[in-house]
Amino acid sequence: MANILKMLRNAGALQREVARVQKELGRRTVEFVSADGAVRVEAACDLTVRRIEVAPSLAENGGERLERSLLEAVNGALRAARNEAARGMEAVAAGMGLDAGGILNQMGSDDGGRG
Repeated sequence: MANILKMLRNAGALQREVARVQKELGRRTVEFVSADGAVRVEAACDLTVRRIEVAPSLAENGGERLERSLLEAVNGALRAARNEAARGMEAVAAGMGLDAGGILNQMGSDDGGRG
């Protein structure tokens, strides 16, 4: 209950800080490379894909391998971006004296990616 009262007292400051962090996350990027190294994806931490690079040899051969590599790299980049965004929001909560535990879990984090 005390945590909720504290949060209500700090609601305006919390909103401003969340907005600031979200803006910063939109400028921050992460990169993920598929296991075979043929696809590189850059994503912003606001979960938008900024760039996809495909190795010329993969583009020429196309087909199923291209699809697999693209899916792996895009999903890996978005996962890394989501994890980075969650860490940013946890920092906001902790800075406001709130219990920040579980934000990564709630956002589906699995820090197993290469991001």
